[in-house]
Amino acid sequence: MMDTNTALGIAACVLISIATACSDDHKNTQRLSNGGDLQSNSKTLPMHYYEEFDPVNQNGSELLSRRKRSGLYGFYDFQHYPFYEEIEAYLKNLAHLNNDVEFFTIGKSYEGRDIMAIKISNGASGNPILFIDGGIHGREWVSPTSALYAIQQFIVDRMKYRWLYNIDIVVVPLLNPDGYEYSRTHDRMWRKNRSWNRYTGCMGVHLNRNFDIDWNHSSQVRDPCKETYAGPAAFSEPETQALRDYFNAHGSRIKVHVTIHSPITAIMYPWGIAGYRLPWNQNILECLAGNAASAVKSKSKSDYRVGSVREILKKISAGSSIDWTMIHEGAKTSFALELPGKYPNGEYNFQPAERYIVYIGEQAYAMLKVFAKFTQTEECHNTKNHYPKQKPRVNPIIHKTQNTGDITWDWLKMKFQG
Repeated sequence: MMDTNTALGIAACVLISIATACSDDHKNTQRLSNGGDLQSNSKTLPMHYYEEFDPVNQNGSELLSRRKRSGLYGFYDFQHYPFYEEIEAYLKNLAHLNNDVEFFTIGKSYEGRDIMAIKISNGASGNPILFIDGGIHGREWVSPTSALYAIQQFIVDRMKYRWLYNIDIVVVPLLNPDGYEYSRTHDRMWRKNRSWNRYTGCMGVHLNRNFDIDWNHSSQVRDPCKETYAGPAAFSEPETQALRDYFNAHGSRIKVHVTIHSPITAIMYPWGIAGYRLPWNQNILECLAGNAASAVKSKSKSDYRVGSVREILKKISAGSSIDWTMIHEGAKTSFALELPGKYPNGEYNFQPAERYIVYIGEQAYAMLKVFAKFTQTEECHNTKNHYPKQKPRVNPIIHKTQNTGDITWDWLKMKFQG
């Protein structure tokens, strides 16, 4: 019978890919350290691969040549922010090396890039799904790296946690590949996709305002040249259409939808839209978000704020993905993880230093494990009540009793957010 240490050594060997020759002796392979970083022996990769990543210059062009990373053949070390081609090679290599990992695409971007996805599954039909997407905003580089880190860790942890075998984990690490690549080579703060508006000549749509949920709200920006332009119509963009089509096909099986953002250190849930009562599953949302915050606190001592999108952002966010997936396409719960990027002076930044990629990835994974467990059990231990299997005709408000602090349903009172 294979012991745990040997199994973990072999798992790490599989994950590191063909760039490193794996020995039968797992002690001579790369392994995951206590911090989750990859530690290697002296025979793995040339030293130039570990050189400090050059930041973008003042004109927004990246100084580091892609040629410097050529020949890596699908290995990613989480020590730099990868290009699209590196992400693609890494995902394909994981699928090649692991029988339970499938590489597929859910659509194409405006500029024709594949919107890549990974499914980690035992192959059984009808498994509940945890769906994770990252990189919907081009400039949020730590979002796709954290999604990639989660993929790696889920593959390893399936050897330790049997319950992970009973769910499908689907990850789209880079929903907006065009915007991401443009932020790497031209404009570091580029947020939108790269679709062209023929009337103004301006480029891009804010993808997280393009979903068909309160899309025509007065708060949405109509100027195509603005950073938060919501598009000419709901689902006008191929990237949001790709996500919509996947949810149309699998929505009834998706128990949790998580979208990864940065940089305000928060766990948010619906609603971002205006004038809606509290969600029918408010107790579950609060419970899961609170548990996720506790998990990351114990892991990294980081304090994540918890609340609805409107509570955290202090504004209406019509047309967002998490509102749409939960209210229209049957996802039982949906969350936006805002990963950290705050400096001591109080300013937020969209490019944490590369030495923090693993540290932030660990935080994301600590929260995602909470959502994965719920995907399997559909239970949250901080509440006595499960969400209804069907949406109630009257949306409840949730309150805490004075005596016990337990979260309970109150079907008699109504309350609107904001």
